[in-house]
Amino acid sequence: MNQNIPLNKLAKDFFSRKYEYYVPENPIRGKSGHKWTFDGMFKYMSPENEDLKIGIFIREWNRSVGVNQVRQLQKACRDTKCDGGIIVAEIFSPNAEIYAENLGITTVDRAKIMSKMNSGM
Repeated sequence: MNQNIPLNKLAKDFFSRKYEYYVPENPIRGKSGHKWTFDGMFKYMSPENEDLKIGIFIREWNRSVGVNQVRQLQKACRDTKCDGGIIVAEIFSPNAEIYAENLGITTVDRAKIMSKMNSGM
């Protein structure tokens, strides 16, 4: 895999392998009235046979993603009744990774996606 592949395309290819990945019609109005923009979403069936919806933020920046973006994703997921969230980026600050883990938000970087795709996931 090439480092030049845009992170949006890489994430879409990665999540589409296992889940029903889609880009939602944005913006999505939350129950608070706020409008949220997700870069992607996917649905999957939980072991308890519940249909779960996961919201995805993709941040292709030349700097690390911080706590503020993790906090934004958590707010967006809560407000739009998503069952969870994933934030995809090139790199995360250590504090953002710890904060995300505490909130139940998954952080995924390019290296992790490429490694899983190359191993056949």
